[in-house]
Amino acid sequence: MSAPRFAPGMTLLDAVCASRAAEAVLRARGEAVGVCLLCRELFETLEAVAARHGFDLADLLAELEAAAGAADTAPPSGSGPAGT
Repeated sequence: MSAPRFAPGMTLLDAVCASRAAEAVLRARGEAVGVCLLCRELFETLEAVAARHGFDLADLLAELEAAAGAADTAPPSGSGPAGT
């Protein structure tokens, strides 16, 4: 099992830099609370953002890890057979 990519003390910017898949997770979480987290809280920690918006921190970290893992295993776009 590999070490986690995401930690409570990471900023949102650090999380997106660790995996582009984090962007979609953070955008969806922001939409759920009516705030663009990446616009307003890019330099805040995952822990602070979770506390401020009532997210369960463990769930947020797990969701980020799952999204990053799925992105790692997805085939590159455009890698399918020609014409499909």
